[in-house]
Amino acid sequence: MAKAEQIVTAFRDVAATKNLSDEEMTDLVKEGILAGLARFTEQPSKLK
Repeated sequence: MAKAEQIVTAFRDVAATKNLSDEEMTDLVKEGILAGLARFTEQPSKLK
């Protein structure tokens, strides 16, 4: 699993590379988290 520092660095790299504003980056992260949660709640048996 990635360390928090690696995750933050990756987010910064994406924001810089794609020229995203703070708001756009926040929305992108939120969408990713929500998609992951939706997948987790729909198929919990596959995560075992």
